[in-house]
Amino acid sequence: MANYCSIYNGVCICLIFRSFFLNFLQLRYCILTKIILAYSVLF
Repeated sequence: MANYCSIYNGVCICLIFRSFFLNFLQLRYCILTKIILAYSVLF
């Protein structure tokens, strides 16, 4: 069981999944959210 806690600037909450694939999707979602927020601040 792979557990990932993805937290970026308090945007993403810590989620624990039994599936590695779901962990991977959550990690990608957190990274994309951080990038979108960064662009929204810059522009």
